[in-house]
Amino acid sequence: MSNRLYYLHILLSWLLLFAYPAFAADAVYKSEFSTGRYQDNQFNDETLEIPNAYALTVTISGEIENKWDVLTLYNAAGQKIGTFTGAMNERLEVAGSKIRVVFDADNRKHDFLGAIVKIEAQSFPQLYQNIKQALQVEVKQLLEKNTGEAAFLIKNHLKQLNFLDNQVRRAKNIEQVVKPVADELISIAKTYRTIANTQPAVQKAHQETLSQLEKLQKDTKSYQDMAQKNVDKLQAESQAMKDGWRKDNLQRVANLLHTQQTLWTQFQQQQTDIAIQAQSYSNKILDFLSFLDVTAQVYEGTAHLALVRQSSVADLQNLMDLSRLRAIVGEIQQYENKINALLDQIEKNSPLG
Repeated sequence: MSNRLYYLHILLSWLLLFAYPAFAADAVYKSEFSTGRYQDNQFNDETLEIPNAYALTVTISGEIENKWDVLTLYNAAGQKIGTFTGAMNERLEVAGSKIRVVFDADNRKHDFLGAIVKIEAQSFPQLYQNIKQALQVEVKQLLEKNTGEAAFLIKNHLKQLNFLDNQVRRAKNIEQVVKPVADELISIAKTYRTIANTQPAVQKAHQETLSQLEKLQKDTKSYQDMAQKNVDKLQAESQAMKDGWRKDNLQRVANLLHTQQTLWTQFQQQQTDIAIQAQSYSNKILDFLSFLDVTAQVYEGTAHLALVRQSSVADLQNLMDLSRLRAIVGEIQQYENKINALLDQIEKNSPLG
């Protein structure tokens, strides 16, 4: 199925879905609340709902008496979303299909326009796209935060170390090369130590990103569960109906929602794979920074010893074993390639193409 046809397929599913309550039940659902020019001691407690919505965009506008009159919103789980007073112009994203709105005015004389709360459903493509974009931002920060410059410096120093190695091995008079080689090693050691000292900041930044990736997984899992509940609900109501166009339409919507639920499941698994690779990547970066710190100590110690003894050719030659450094850099690159490949796969599977 082409991207254009697939998007039309999803759009039709939501048109059918939002038409469903009109013929499936007699329940009346409100999507807007207004206090109007409210009275003294006015109290309202209402629920706004769009059945089967994955998430809502909530807008709060208007003006009430600052501090003394309060508007409070709760999500479907009863958790407080926010408390608002005074002039209001807010836009929130809330998971679930309904919110509770509580307005409480004091006994003073009022002359305010009042508050208005409206909800709109977020569609499956919108939510998928939002999570995908957030995922891309977090992963990009993980790959670049305090590591891009380090990787550039390491590559340059690998070239420089190869040059120093050739100098030592080809030198006919070791005394002539000991000082320039030792000085260069000390310079490289200082750079390594500077990079290694970023470890606490890198670790903190990586942990924040990994926590955000975990939150995105939980959000996706909640949408996956919600899609499955909607499928079960529609299938049950379809089976309870007699034959006819309503029953057929409900079954079609249930089938379309099942496709969405399958895509949420796939998306969550892809996020899990990225999180696993991201954790391994973070561990490897921290291991790399620790390695640089130790290497800096060895370089400085050996260089100082060579400057004093003027004859430690073996020490300098043994120091030029770059296999471990190359191995770590290569492993880091492999993790980066795996993570980017997973992001590319998510991009290809996006409902928006």
